Amino acid sequence: MKKEQVVNCQFSVWYPIFKKHTIKSVILPLPQNVIEYLLDDGTLVVSGSDHNTQPTHSENSDLNAEEDIQWSDDETTTTVTAPEFPEFTSKVLEAINALGGRVFPKLNWSAPRDANWIALNSSLQCHSLSDIFLLFKSSDFITHDLTQPFIQCSDQDSPDPAINYELVLRKWSELIPGGEYRCFVKENKLIAISQRDYTQYYPHVLKQEKPICQDVLEFFHQHVQYNFPDEDWEGVANRPESIRGGDRLSSVHLGGAGVQWGNR
Repeated sequence: MKKEQVVNCQFSVWYPIFKKHTIKSVILPLPQNVIEYLLDDGTLVVSGSDHNTQPTHSENSDLNAEEDIQWSDDETTTTVTAPEFPEFTSKVLEAINALGGRVFPKLNWSAPRDANWIALNSSLQCHSLSDIFLLFKSSDFITHDLTQPFIQCSDQDSPDPAINYELVLRKWSELIPGGEYRCFVKENKLIAISQRDYTQYYPHVLKQEKPICQDVLEFFHQHVQYNFPDEDWEGVANRPESIRGGDRLSSVHLGGAGVQWGNR
């Protein structure tokens, strides 16, 4: 894998090509001060200016309880100031609202899938910048994107290309894991298809193997082949399944293209 191939797998490179066949998304430049905050190992503290987030009653009660605590004079109290990104916050909230109020966040390549343990209901669904920051600062995948995106490239002797980091907000869609398929492309030919979620057994995959392959292959030939910047790459296609389980559906859309690090 070459560094140029990694660059070509950035979301902002392939999204304009397949925009009609994938989930609606908004791409925002990531300011340097936000990048520095995401890489800061300090305590996770976010500003209260994120208007999409409303404190719950229990949260207010906890705050009031903390205010009632009387600290002894010999205690050393450190005040942590929440970072402020007013302009960026405004743009993020505007984008979230434009996408229906619920988004799936990622950076140039990766989503914080390894941080779902810290999210409510283990979901990557975000309603505010605070939600996004919580996931991003808890994710090794995000740190990888920001610090060493070219570490596995074979041309290590060549200089690293300049990267303009971006926050990608995708309209939240309830995608069924059993309907997502990895597509492996070699020399612009689709050579293999596998289910994306390898941790579960989905009976319909075996029963509908032929129609699944036919639908994905047809979609690839009609909308994808020869359009991606590289000849060799991997993507994810989503094929919605009928509730009845017996209908053949051909509404396959491109779910994402790019080099996959680990299980991202």
